[in-house]
Order: sequence, then C-alpha cells, then structure tokens
Amino acid sequence: MNSAKKIINFIDNKNNIINIIILLIVLYIIYRLFTTDINKQRNYNNKNETIENFEGMNIPYYGNIITLNNNNNEPIESNNQYIFNLQKSYRIDCLVFKFKNNNNISSINVKYKYGNDNNKYLKNDNSYGSSPTFDLDTNNKIKINNIVNENNTLVYTSQIILILNSDNTIQDTLQDTLDSYGIFGGERKLLTQKYYQDKTITDNITNIEIAEPPLNLIKYNSNNNITQYTYNINHENDNMKIYCIKLYYNKYTYTNNTINNVDIKIGYENTLYPLDTFKIKKTYKIRCDKYSLDKNNSNPNIYIILDEPIIANKLLISTSIEQSNLRLKHIIINANKPTSEDINEYKNTVNLVINKDNSLETNICPNINELVEKQNKTQDICDNLEYQDKIKSEKIRLERNKQYLLKLKTQQEQISELNNVIEELDKKRKERENTADQIRVLQYQKQKGDASTINDLANQRLESQDNNKLFMDLNLNYTN
Repeated sequence: MNSAKKIINFIDNKNNIINIIILLIVLYIIYRLFTTDINKQRNYNNKNETIENFEGMNIPYYGNIITLNNNNNEPIESNNQYIFNLQKSYRIDCLVFKFKNNNNISSINVKYKYGNDNNKYLKNDNSYGSSPTFDLDTNNKIKINNIVNENNTLVYTSQIILILNSDNTIQDTLQDTLDSYGIFGGERKLLTQKYYQDKTITDNITNIEIAEPPLNLIKYNSNNNITQYTYNINHENDNMKIYCIKLYYNKYTYTNNTINNVDIKIGYENTLYPLDTFKIKKTYKIRCDKYSLDKNNSNPNIYIILDEPIIANKLLISTSIEQSNLRLKHIIINANKPTSEDINEYKNTVNLVINKDNSLETNICPNINELVEKQNKTQDICDNLEYQDKIKSEKIRLERNKQYLLKLKTQQEQISELNNVIEELDKKRKERENTADQIRVLQYQKQKGDASTINDLANQRLESQDNNKLFMDLNLNYTN
C-alpha cells in the first residue's frame, strides 16, 4: 500500500510525468535504430550480385579462355568421367558444359584438384550434401558462375573432373556424350567478377566500337606466320584506359583440323610515350577445336579481360597464323578517359620497369613443376586463412547481433514493465475517482435530505406559531 502511494505521488508530480515521457521517446528511438540496422544488414546479405552490362549485354562467360595441356583441348574420358588437365593452376571463374541429346544423365558432379592428391567438390547453392549436383537445362547445358568450393572460397586448380551420373545400370551408357565445353578464368591478379562489376560502375566505363582495319593496317610476317592488325581507337587520337576487349573473327580455322588453338598477342601505343610500342606479356587464346563452344557459331567472338588496364590510342593485335586461316574483324573495347591520377600511376609503372631491365618483357622462366607445387601449397594456406577469417568475421557479426538483440530484449522488457505500472496506476486512479464520485453523490443526497428535514421542521414551527396566536383586544388605561 505504501508503494502504491509513493507511485501515485510520483505520477502526480508533473515533472516526473515529463521525465517518463522523455524516457519512453528515447527508448523508442533506440529500438528503431537497432531494428533498422539489423534489417539493413539482412537486406545487404540477401542482395544478389551480377555482372553489369558490357556493350549493352552481359559477358556470357566471365574470365579469359583457359586451354588444356594438349594441343587439341581434348579431355580424358574414363568411367563416365571427363578429366580436364590445364597447363598450370588458374583461378576458375566460369565453367560451361554442353552435352549431346542424351537422356541417360541424371545428375552431374564437378570436382577439382586441391593440393597434390586431394579433390574437392564445387559448391552448388541449389544442391546440398557431401557431393553437390548440377542439373542440365533445356539445352542439355550446364553453366556455373561465381565458382566457390564448400568453404565459399575462390577455386584455384590445374585439374577439373566432370562426373556424369546415370540411373541406367548398363555400363558405359554415358560414353561420348560431351559435345562442347568452356573453361574461363585467369591468374590471381585478374579482377574477380565482383570487382570487375564494381570497377565498371565506379569508373563510369563505356563501350567503343572500332571497325575492322583496312588492308594497309594488316601486316603478315611469313617468317613466323604472325598477322598483325592495327586498330586506331578514335579519330581524335586521344588515349583511353582499356579494361576489356571483345574481339570478333572469321572461323576459317574450323575447316583445318590441324589448327586447334590460335595465340593472340596484344601491343599498344599511346601519346604519353609516342616513340615506344608496348607489349602485354600474356598470351590469350582462341579455341578452334571440336569441343569449342563457338564451333557452330556463325559470328564467333571472344572476350579478353586484361589483368591490368592499359592506356592507349592504338591497339596492335596479332594472331599466330596467317590471315587466310583466321581473320580478325571489328572489336569493342570497355574503356574510359584516364584521369590525371591514372596517367601518373601508369608513367610511374612504365618508368619503374624501364629502369629495372630496359624492357617491358622479362624472360625469367623458373621451373614449372616447382612453381605449381609452390602455388598449390600457397593456395592451401590462403584458402585456410581465408576460411578462418570468414569464420572469425561471422562469429564477430553473430556476437554483435546477439548483443543488439539482448539489449533490445532488455529494453522491451523494461518498456513492458513500465507500461504495466502505468496501466496499474491508471486503473487505481479511475477506481479512486469512481469512489470519490460515489462519496460526493452520497454527501449530496445526505445534504439534500437534511435540508428537506430542516425545511419541514421550519414549516411545522411556523404552523405551530400560527395556531398559538391569541386574537383579543386589550384596553390599557395608563394612569399617572
């Protein structure tokens, strides 16, 4: 009872009521802030990320063409498996497999070589379990983008294994079912699909189409069967910062079974160093084998994604065969105008290389086996570190969310208790007002009754006085 009186006295104080209202407002603001941050984090985590448009369309298979360690790019087929041995370890960004019209395939697994003798499965978000499976689409094709393993880390490997599963118990039912395939990716310094997307957006990259060079800008060297095409980027002779090249070509090579791979070399010039011709060390490939995805394409093309952007006003693109077997056509470049910072950075890089060895190309060729072994070991360490970092980050995020939720729960409980106290006080106030109203009514009725009684007594008194009056004449004689 004493506690209730104290609470009532507390509520009756106007300053205390104002403090309670302020407290409720502050608690509500905190509640909205926490719930908004959590919702934003969830929306961010659920956000789907896809490659942005290049030349008004999506890059169908992100990454550069990766060839096998044999010249005809033919995988090893055995026991319903296709083994793709690459020339060295690459980061795999996209895989495409197309099959002949064969209804015996029930599901497909894809593994890759991890370390020296270990294999891991590629992850499939739509399939779970120890060996995730991939299903054919309506065109008997599988396309795998955003490639990661079970630990959600990027995949670096020198071997890919395609495993075909069948419900048919007859052996060798899936032999010779592969029609074509494509392996796309690059080395570590090649931008990942996500970062390339971010670059495209933040750097305001546009697309420039350059026509097929005239005959006077096509040179053929018979000594080494090299054909060079010169593409002038624009009429103003301005430099452009180039990230990616889409190259169209004629497919004469498909009639020549002895030619399976065509080497593409890229050189360039710019106005920053007008007397120099620079060469990109990396060799890119055009596949012309029987397993090529473009073997039936009437207008074939390839995407060449540069490891590092170049600044150029002229491109010199060379092929490893003569023009009669393969002819380059027009190109489309993904580029923007270089800023002053881009130009300064480019000059610093060029000057550093020139001062180091007076050449943009180096001829250091370490032992390939040692490089592969070291790279595999390094990849193992990087994958483990990356996995541990993801676990740690996830723990921190979960702990932060847990603290937010605990604070929110505590505040909700406090608000609930405060609401209960306010409701109880309001109930008692109403009861007290009701009791006071009843007392005032009783007092009024009692006063009204007393007044009526007094009025009756007064009337009786007056009536009694009237009854007791004496009507007589008095003759009073006064004597002196």
